[in-house]
Amino acid sequence: DPCTSWFGKAVLGPGEATPTYQDKPMFPLVQINCRELPYRPLELQTTELLVLYMNSDEIPFGKPNGEGWLIREYQ
Repeated sequence: DPCTSWFGKAVLGPGEATPTYQDKPMFPLVQINCRELPYRPLELQTTELLVLYMNSDEIPFGKPNGEGWLIREYQ
């Protein structure tokens, strides 16, 4: 199932491309299928999938979402 939880793999939504940072593709660090979580907080009740992307040059500590890392949320 491509929508299961994975390390190093991710699905893309219709029309989406792999995100980039400084003109380089980011890699999917983890994909989390929220239905597979042992506990699902109320804030994630309508979220089906989360994907965390990272850039490959540096660890972006303290930077906001989209600057060296990115979380995509799928309903």
